[in-house]
Amino acid sequence: MRLSQLLCVALLIGLAAMVAVADPADPTVIINQHNDPTCGTGVVCVADLGNFSLTIPAGQQTFSEILQYTGTNSVTSLDLLFVNPINPISCQSDIFAICSSLPEIFGGQPALLVIFSGSGPCQFNGVNNPPATCPGVINPGDALDFDVVGAFSQAQTVSFVPEPGTLLLVLAGLGPAIAFGSKRWGLRRSA
Repeated sequence: MRLSQLLCVALLIGLAAMVAVADPADPTVIINQHNDPTCGTGVVCVADLGNFSLTIPAGQQTFSEILQYTGTNSVTSLDLLFVNPINPISCQSDIFAICSSLPEIFGGQPALLVIFSGSGPCQFNGVNNPPATCPGVINPGDALDFDVVGAFSQAQTVSFVPEPGTLLLVLAGLGPAIAFGSKRWGLRRSA
């Protein structure tokens, strides 16, 4: 097995372990509904939530941005890509019921894909007693608060990843694992 394949597998396992042991000092990404959906001062209008990015400065303890969705289609999931975040990331939302993260490799660097999706009880809203119902959708005209509580050790440009890009990222991450498995278990094609 090539050293690069071993390193990719070790990196993915390490990133998954970092996410699992996130402590309260690690950054938390929060996406919540906002009550004032008007574009203007202090509100960033976004026509395509699947092709948008924000830069979070290093060391900033609280980062906030109000986004007004001006697109034409409802958004039923939101994927955020953090490249080389160093810190584990936790997440909260009162819009989406499910909040999870997956380690990725993007441009040869470790990355973390934070996924917001689903409707139902808001298990990841930061309150949970009782869990409110998350609608699981951002409709045209809705506004949302994008907040990060806790600092990153280096500046982060967070990409809001479109769904086809997410699929490509997952497939790119599976490539080394498939190559590893095919050599390990002899799944080669016979001539």
